[in-house]
Amino acid sequence: MLTLVGMKWYSILFFVFATALLACKKNDNPPSKPDIAFLELTPNQVQNGNPKDTVNIVLRYTINGSKLQGEPNGSSLFYIDSRFYTTTNEIPFPSDIEVRKDEENSTISGSITLKFEASRFLVLRPNRPDGDTLQYEIFMKDIDGTESNRVTTDNIYIVP
Repeated sequence: MLTLVGMKWYSILFFVFATALLACKKNDNPPSKPDIAFLELTPNQVQNGNPKDTVNIVLRYTINGSKLQGEPNGSSLFYIDSRFYTTTNEIPFPSDIEVRKDEENSTISGSITLKFEASRFLVLRPNRPDGDTLQYEIFMKDIDGTESNRVTTDNIYIVP
């Protein structure tokens, strides 16, 4: 025979068990748009146009697997140099990226390392001969043209 106190304990246990089950439910919906996160930038200082200097920017990405043509190479990355904010530059996904497929929620994720050579990308402007500072704003688009969030790198210093 259950008493009022016993019924109270059963009700509490049932509530805790039901909450635990609902909390463990996985999200089966793939993301509606790509997502990127800035992880690291090294080194943060380069010599003006030095062909031996390269800045490596590491990003984490997640994209809906159905929005790709085979691999992430169907998508593109874009960057904006803070010194020339009106110009958006497109670069294809690097071929040497880390790819992790999650079949359960149809996503592909991993890390990307972008390499910016000082001889091509990190040259002092004529009006800044004593040094310059910049950041890159980076985003990606999937095959449908859906834009991800935008991330901004840490400062990059160009010295003479």
